Amino acid sequence: MYPRPITIITMTLLSILVVACASKEDKKAKPDPTAFEWAMDQDIRFNTLLDECDKVDSGLVKNTITLRKQWQKHYWNAISAANYHYNQKQATKNYIYNNEQISLPATKFMFEHKNAALKEIYYQKRLPEKQAEYCRFRMAAYEKKEDGMGTLANENKLRYLKELSAKTPTMSPRSVPSLAGSLQPNSPGPALYEIEQQASEKRCSAPQILTFYNQGHNELYGVYCSGSAGYFVGCEWSQCHILEK
Repeated sequence: MYPRPITIITMTLLSILVVACASKEDKKAKPDPTAFEWAMDQDIRFNTLLDECDKVDSGLVKNTITLRKQWQKHYWNAISAANYHYNQKQATKNYIYNNEQISLPATKFMFEHKNAALKEIYYQKRLPEKQAEYCRFRMAAYEKKEDGMGTLANENKLRYLKELSAKTPTMSPRSVPSLAGSLQPNSPGPALYEIEQQASEKRCSAPQILTFYNQGHNELYGVYCSGSAGYFVGCEWSQCHILEK
């Protein structure tokens, strides 16, 4: 006669647990507009780390390939959704350069976050063996989800983006933000001085000039003025012109 009450109690507890778990699964994420830039920053940092670690230690290449595949499998839909919604805010502010759409905010975002990631990797000009050690440490953290997008502290952001991804088109894996095109941070070319003079003539207050392209005789600069949108300047053989939208 005694086992029956115990069975009922056990079943009751199990049903409560199942309901609680189901409620947790069904819980909607809180909207978080900061999730868009957060996800793109995480993707830039992750891919920059893996790209640079491949250069530091060829023995890490297989590990970086595996880790990148895992990252894309678990997070790419969320990153793509973040990129899509970020781009929507800049739909009327785009330019064309080398047959790619680019925007001033997106290129600046790419430049600053990429440089921040590089600075972390090469902090205090680590010796090659120290760089490899750092790479292994960071990669292990990503594998354990102690770094990147899988951390518990950012669980709501990730859930929010995954919910949005069901309603937005998913692009193929590529660098983000996509409105930075295939541009990368670059060292200034010979036209920089002219760009600085031009900014002064245009009364561009406290200009910040970033170099996005410097290959052969072609250069591209972004000029960011305090209190205004700024502009792109493209140069060929040091003959420069402001890009039109």
